[in-house]
Order: sequence, then C-alpha cells, then structure tokens
Amino acid sequence: MERDYVEIELDKPRRLRLDLNAMSDFEKATGKNFSAIGKDLSATEIRALLWACLKSEDEKMTPHDVGKLITMNNMGDIIKRITELYKVSIPKVTRVKKSKGDSATPPLA
Repeated sequence: MERDYVEIELDKPRRLRLDLNAMSDFEKATGKNFSAIGKDLSATEIRALLWACLKSEDEKMTPHDVGKLITMNNMGDIIKRITELYKVSIPKVTRVKKSKGDSATPPLA
C-alpha cells in the first residue's frame, strides 16, 4: 500500500493525513467547500487545513494550537507539505487497454 500521509516537522515530527474527516473538518472550520481550495489560501484556511490534517494523529489539538506552530519561518514548508499531501492522497488512475466491445472503466490504483 502506498503511503497516505506526509511527514512534517513542527513542534515534533508529525504526520499529515487528508481523509474524508479532514476534508469535512476543513469545511466546518471555514464554511468553504473543500473541492474549491485553490492557490490563494488565506491564513485562516492554511491553519484550518493543517489542523484538519493533523487531527487523525492528535484529536485534542485545536486550530489555535496549530496556529501557534505556524510562523513566517515555516509557512513555506507547511504549504509545500500540504501540496505534497494533496498529491499523495489523490488516487492514481491506471489506464487499461480496452478490447473491442469492452466498456470496463479503468480501475483506481
């Protein structure tokens, strides 16, 4: 199984996970649809997304706790790790060569 997390160094080594709970927590915290996330994340959205992706490791962590871990010195690395997490979380599509008359959809890898 491919890894479904990204390691990040904050107050200690941690793992970010982007699962359905993280997406839902982000939406609840920001009022925005997760699928609408773009390049221009606000500070509130960065904090909410990092918090949501850390919750699987530490349920007691609050957005305010996460905000204390984000500084101007590490924000670039945090955004880089979130981008990497998004990439490892998207299912890989494997193309299957179809035979004549075959209408099978390609499986997700």
